[in-house]
Amino acid sequence: KRVFERVSTYDRTRVYGGPGTGKTVLACSLARKLNDENKKVLFLVFNRRLEQKIKKELDDVSGVTVKRFYALCGEAATRLNVQFRDEENWYAEAVNHLSLAFQKKLLPNYDVLIIDEGQVFHSGWYLILKSWIPKIHVFCDETQAFSFEEKLSNSEIGELIEEEQSFLLTVNMRSPKPVFDRIEASIPTSYQQYSPRQLEHDTLEEKVTSD
Repeated sequence: KRVFERVSTYDRTRVYGGPGTGKTVLACSLARKLNDENKKVLFLVFNRRLEQKIKKELDDVSGVTVKRFYALCGEAATRLNVQFRDEENWYAEAVNHLSLAFQKKLLPNYDVLIIDEGQVFHSGWYLILKSWIPKIHVFCDETQAFSFEEKLSNSEIGELIEEEQSFLLTVNMRSPKPVFDRIEASIPTSYQQYSPRQLEHDTLEEKVTSD
């Protein structure tokens, strides 16, 4: 609640913290608040399942557009009236379409950009997006990225968006206590985390395998 009250007083912020600390909950709450202030909001994510979840969460909010980054690139290609030619270089081509559509001023106008899963957005994407929508709030966690994904550190993201303020979430309310303890031991962070939940012994099953 304290972070929520402060985030919207800045134009460029970064909110970071471990799994289950409330980043997506806070991002959705911020989107609602900005909508209530008659701001047009673009809410970008990377993952399709998260896109579906947030669309459902914000289904009753008319001023917020929720999209995957590559769906946005597809929209840019449509506005340019071009088709993707090379399947092998689809990702790079998609970003080029977004950049060109921005340069030609073919993209809609938004007041604020919210990004969730910001750690897997590429640095070049941030440069395009920041030029298009200068007011930007990024929610990220550098520990949550697959090995095959691009990964930016929390501090790199702050530099890319030229943040005015950053906020660290350290209280994990979502994960059962044994899961929280295992994640904390497996993926160490440079900051202290805390779980106020009671110990539930049957919430984590561990298996030893030959490999």
